[in-house]
Amino acid sequence: MFDPSKLQLTPEENNDPLGNGENSNTHEEVTTETITQTKTTPTEQTPENIPQDTPPIEDNIVVPSETAASTPPAETLSPETANDTASPLATPESATMTTTTPPVTDINIQTMDDIIRILVNKSYDFVTIEPQEHEVVLHFKKDKEEKESRSIRFPEYSNILIKVKTITGMNLDTTNKEQEASGKTEQNGIHYELVSKVVPSNFWEKIFIKVKPVEKEVAGTQKKKTSLSSIFSFLGALLTISLILGGGFISFVVLNAKTVEDVQFFYSLGINLNDINTFISKVITIIFSLLLLIETILLVIVLFKLLLTKKDNKPRRVRYFIISAVLLFVTFWSAAAWMTIDQKVKSLPNWQELAYGDVQIFDNAKLASEKFDRISSLMPETTGLIGPITLKFDLALFAKNETQKGFKIERYIWDFGDGKTETTLEPTIIKDFTKKWNYEISLIIEEVDLNGQLIQKQVDDIPPVGVNYIIDYQERSLPNGGKTIAFDASELEELGKIEWYFEDDLETPVSKGFIFKPGKIFFEETLIGMHIIRDGEENTGFDRIFVISGEEENGLNGEIVSEASINDDRKYTFQVTNVENDFWAGFIESFSWQIGKRVFNKEANIEELEKSSEITVDFDEYGEHEIIVTLTDSSGKTKNLRTTINIEKNLKLKNNLNILNKTEPLEDVRYEEKTHEYFINELPIPTTLKLDARLVRTENLLYTLSDVRWDIDDDGKADEFGKSIEYDVDVEGNYTISVDYVFEHRKQSEDTITITEKVYIEGVKKDAILDLKIEKDSIYVPVSVRFDASKSEVKDKNIVKFIFDYGDGVQEERDAINPGHRYTKEGDYDVTLTVVTEDGSEYSTSKKLILQPRPQSAEISASLKKAPIGQGIDFSSDQSVGQVIWYFWDFGDGESSVDANPTHSYSRAGNYTVKLRVQFNNNNSLEDQMDIEIYED
Repeated sequence: MFDPSKLQLTPEENNDPLGNGENSNTHEEVTTETITQTKTTPTEQTPENIPQDTPPIEDNIVVPSETAASTPPAETLSPETANDTASPLATPESATMTTTTPPVTDINIQTMDDIIRILVNKSYDFVTIEPQEHEVVLHFKKDKEEKESRSIRFPEYSNILIKVKTITGMNLDTTNKEQEASGKTEQNGIHYELVSKVVPSNFWEKIFIKVKPVEKEVAGTQKKKTSLSSIFSFLGALLTISLILGGGFISFVVLNAKTVEDVQFFYSLGINLNDINTFISKVITIIFSLLLLIETILLVIVLFKLLLTKKDNKPRRVRYFIISAVLLFVTFWSAAAWMTIDQKVKSLPNWQELAYGDVQIFDNAKLASEKFDRISSLMPETTGLIGPITLKFDLALFAKNETQKGFKIERYIWDFGDGKTETTLEPTIIKDFTKKWNYEISLIIEEVDLNGQLIQKQVDDIPPVGVNYIIDYQERSLPNGGKTIAFDASELEELGKIEWYFEDDLETPVSKGFIFKPGKIFFEETLIGMHIIRDGEENTGFDRIFVISGEEENGLNGEIVSEASINDDRKYTFQVTNVENDFWAGFIESFSWQIGKRVFNKEANIEELEKSSEITVDFDEYGEHEIIVTLTDSSGKTKNLRTTINIEKNLKLKNNLNILNKTEPLEDVRYEEKTHEYFINELPIPTTLKLDARLVRTENLLYTLSDVRWDIDDDGKADEFGKSIEYDVDVEGNYTISVDYVFEHRKQSEDTITITEKVYIEGVKKDAILDLKIEKDSIYVPVSVRFDASKSEVKDKNIVKFIFDYGDGVQEERDAINPGHRYTKEGDYDVTLTVVTEDGSEYSTSKKLILQPRPQSAEISASLKKAPIGQGIDFSSDQSVGQVIWYFWDFGDGESSVDANPTHSYSRAGNYTVKLRVQFNNNNSLEDQMDIEIYED
């Protein structure tokens, strides 16, 4: 499939639907409600006193010079032009206000540090910074009384606002909502906590600031020793609580997510709207898998304690029975919740598409092409277009919302401003725009309300379509099925020169000039890109992409979708979706299904076309089945659609056989999923193995485990029955145990499926049983690895030494429980444990430890992506991953820096590409880049 990402579009064709991207052109309308909200002044809150011993210093108040007074502060830096994060709710009056008397400003207040100095030196409780019509006023308060006020200019206010938001971690892009946060800063070697609140006001944003010193932690505090079991219990409890909270949060989002705002949290993490559902599905799988694993382990432990408790200890047995019942209930509840949420995730909408609103407009040529997906066919901007162009208007989301409200839409009446109205029964319409014009589009729907009355409703928020230029496009079909094309773009001459590209070479233009006549015949679908070379502008992609269709075919088409029944794995529902037909061929009249020897005829309903094609089929047997449906339109044309489904009877196991050595889970058991085989090598004997199949499940919940048959000597005959057995291994040699799981259909008891697995055991007599357990928190270096050899034993001898060879050249004698050894380099390590008995005998065992290098990445973040000349922009590399030892920044204007998080300002307007190159401790280096737009203030 063609990757449309290779055809980079202009900002006008590739906007971020949320308005947060680099090229966003989304315009936010200011309603009466939002304007009223912005004029609400927040109630001032009195911060706590901040006592300081630092002596106060004098601050000078000066009157600006005559030159400065000639330019009002509102023109120097108004709320609308201060930076790209200015509030969209600022009124036009605030952007054009003028003054005849220049305000008195304090030149000693230039930065955030100056404000902190005044607050600390004069022991003020807090300060409020309030933009007014001609100045920004600072009110310093103590004991709920204002002690003094000072004035500063808007440029200083802008820098202070950005610094406050940066220190406290507020959202720089948010200007019309109240924000409150705190952060830490340092001045003259003293650390302070900065508490701030930012609220919208009539003129930009009002700021509340207070600071207090941060007390240093008392060094040398003696740490209380904690047992290893307590640490593991704490970590286990912390993990469980985190899983429950995380699962609860994700579940809440999934169950309540209806709009793009509901998943804004994931988008703020940098997850693309197209990938949010996949991300949620993976997180849900991880959380519930770990949660069920923990619950299952706890359940097994409690059950074993119940079984091992003596019968005469009745209170203890009752306690364990109650706990096991509760754990069993919780485990099944978690599994049911997982299934429910997983189904809900699958039904979530495409957020990228939903972000464009209830009315979605597509480039119909792209939408019909297999080289573009639905998202890349969306038109985020419908003005300034180059025609001719065919657009598809889709109100499916709007219609769905109306249906949920209880309304039934009867028809759609469109008016494209060309003096004609068009009526459709479906919530879509395709319209050709072949003339230069600003098309104001209106839509009226007729629907049946809750009382059964037919009413009309005006649909708002349909964006206008503006076609500014027209290209003369000629297409001629040839008798051999091919076609020739010709373009005349002379009307675009005022915009600049033109280059033409074919999709097989996006780097080299195939022609230059306003007239383009490819000297070849087109038989297959082809993409042609047109780029306008504008003076002083960089190449930002294609200004128009033409989709040249291939040989003409019958426009009748569709797609077969199927859904298996939850209660019967051999019952399927089929439906035809995405039905298409030639406009002049009329409507679809019928659907004729052929499945095996059975035929199902369905009459099409134009109002519920896809629903009318639906059939439900009970299959008699498992295996592959071919599905054929014939679409017939009112002109007599037909189209056969085919698909194949495979109904599998073979079940896939979800949980494995639990193998224990006496009462402890047996380690080093290798399982081959494809062959259903377990391998237990060098099992020390004599011992007793317990094979437990009670938790064995299948992915098909319609089948449950009804019986287990055990063939101990692998002679083809069952020796024991039951879901768990104990097997004594006391003779050296090889053993094979065959186990048959019998699964029974929940509703059809005669429908059973048997799955066979084999367990291969190698019994070895050993004088020494060395048990080396390796525990690590991560597979990435650097990491500290723990070792536990406490269960090692030597027959009739006492172990006096434990020697660990870590495989990295380090060997040392430690206790049986080794708290840890630190690895700094990736690789495969052979860890060897050697035990020495009191008579000097030595016994050894080895295990392999595999450690990987930590993932590395370079990533730039910036406080502003669009700023005026001279505005300081804070760049950060903190989101880069890995042990970075060197940074190099290229700001695109000839300046550079080697700081990790530099601040840079530009002296000229223009577009700049900022590049960051980082080098890691393993000599690997990576790069990232970001585009910055600088404009004249």
